[in-house]
Amino acid sequence: MIVVEELAKGVKVVRPATRAAYPYSNSLYIDDEIKTLIDAGAGCQAYQPVNPEGVDLLLLTHYHFDHTHGTSLFPGAKIMTGREEAAAYSDPEFFYGISGLARWERWMEKPRSHGFSSVQLPEDVLAVPGYRFIHLSGAFEDGQVLDLGRVRLTALHTPGHTCGHYSFWLEKEGILFSADLDLAGQGPWYGDGSSDFSALVDSVQRLLEMDPVILVTSHRRVFHRDRDDIKASLKNYLQIALKREDAIHALLDVPRSREEIAASEKVFTRKAISEYEVFWNQVMTYQHLLRLEASGRITAIDGVNKFVRTGG
Repeated sequence: MIVVEELAKGVKVVRPATRAAYPYSNSLYIDDEIKTLIDAGAGCQAYQPVNPEGVDLLLLTHYHFDHTHGTSLFPGAKIMTGREEAAAYSDPEFFYGISGLARWERWMEKPRSHGFSSVQLPEDVLAVPGYRFIHLSGAFEDGQVLDLGRVRLTALHTPGHTCGHYSFWLEKEGILFSADLDLAGQGPWYGDGSSDFSALVDSVQRLLEMDPVILVTSHRRVFHRDRDDIKASLKNYLQIALKREDAIHALLDVPRSREEIAASEKVFTRKAISEYEVFWNQVMTYQHLLRLEASGRITAIDGVNKFVRTGG
């Protein structure tokens, strides 16, 4: 069932016909003088009620496939993304560099058994994962205000999930589109090659300071302040990852490798079910190890292959 929910005059959330989980994501549509869509991952059926041919401006929060695969549905739209990741749409070397997959064989000690492009996708997903050239008409930056007519939209650089991840703030309406800072039950995801957990902590804090009336995420429902404690939800979301960091620190009473730590059910309570999840869990573990080492709480030993708590 296609769901388009109006949140304020001319501001609508467009949800996939199925769950907003990979390869899908929610979009925000603003029906104004400049008809604007944020992200293009809801699947081709979902956009029929908002007339995709009439969209003037398409804003991409970051380069991940589940936010970009529907760009071809909007032939009249100028496409923009954050300046930090703009090269990912025209430079395959940059794309694969920030994806982190260049580490794969060194960390996993074997080639990938299959590429993303071999995954069977639903019929309403019109592209395949991996590098894909997308023509950009420009790039936005932190704090830039886009005047769409009645609505003023502010771009907020909220890195951590990726280096160029953006959220969008409609101040007058009190609506915040937080993209992949999404209040997922398993906490934030920072397994990208350009992820930075410390930056993610700061980004969630920035969202807290916005104190939105309505929070729209990429992969969950819409949160309303009058019935949801949005601030508590954001804090709990971040706390899941901070508890993971504490669990990693506790494990390092003896020297352990990144692989050993990432495989511990004390760190990731949900068992990895694919080689990609194994890899991403290692990337996220490494983010915490870097933070703990920088703070002096752990020390790298054995040529940085293992880590141990400072002081034993």
